[in-house]
Amino acid sequence: MAETLRRLRLRQLDKSLLPWKSLGPRPSDGWARTIRRALGMTVGDLGRRIGISAPAVSQLEKGEREYTITLSRLQTLAEALDCDLVYAFVPRAGLGAFLKREAERIARRRVDRVQHSMTLEAQDVGDEEIKNQIREQTEEILTGNWRRIWKEP
Repeated sequence: MAETLRRLRLRQLDKSLLPWKSLGPRPSDGWARTIRRALGMTVGDLGRRIGISAPAVSQLEKGEREYTITLSRLQTLAEALDCDLVYAFVPRAGLGAFLKREAERIARRRVDRVQHSMTLEAQDVGDEEIKNQIREQTEEILTGNWRRIWKEP
């Protein structure tokens, strides 16, 4: 029951984050500068709205481009541009896919260790059997406590 609920939560979170993937990458000039320019606003205009100088606005925009700006300062810019600041981590391939890939990595390492011993003892199994063992180990890992996945080297 707990496993089913855990997988359901993961799928729901994946689904809720999916629309953010279509947003695409951040504009190379940064969101603040791109939106400011689209609105026909100068750095001086934006600076007056938030009570700072035009050079200070340019520094904030540079900070966004270089990923050195704080979320607090981004929030200030967003509000001055009548925007909401949305902060999210968007999984590249989905959280479930990431979890499965990590479980497969661990399973492959476990099976390889055993396979190495079996080869030394001339008790090799075929490629298909190795694939089955990796698949079984992966499923076993995924039905267990996921916290253990992140503890494996």
